Amino acid sequence: MSKVFTTQCCVKCAEMLKRACDRLREQGIKVEGPEHVTDYVMFERWKKHTGQGVQLPGWRFKAVFGCDEDAKVSYDLHSPFEDETHPEVVAGRKRVGEDGKWGDLAELDRLTQTYTAAVLDEPCRESGGTLVVDGVDEETGELVLYAEYPEEESIYG
Repeated sequence: MSKVFTTQCCVKCAEMLKRACDRLREQGIKVEGPEHVTDYVMFERWKKHTGQGVQLPGWRFKAVFGCDEDAKVSYDLHSPFEDETHPEVVAGRKRVGEDGKWGDLAELDRLTQTYTAAVLDEPCRESGGTLVVDGVDEETGELVLYAEYPEEESIYG
């Protein structure tokens, strides 16, 4: 039997972020970190970021994950879509950070998707199931996961 679920990912746990990075490295993807950074400076020199820094493939600067209840992630991709108020972002045609010159937002997506799988894997195994990563839906860009559980014996034979 399998169970289908929908989730949104907020990176709150440094240990699970490390597991996600380890999984990406096992797949041959060059990811550095996470490492704790304090007052990390990106292009805007007056803004400093503290958290778990991860250097993603092709990115000029690290993504910095707060790994707390706010689940804030800071990154600079030199994108024309800088914040939620840009008309293309408001209209849902673009995402904040999309079309950046300093990195591909898809790398952050891959990391957060791998993080989601790492977070869900342990409770799935503890309950007797197996988490199956079925890939990314090409139309929506969402990670497709499902949990498989052994068929229970029926009392009806």
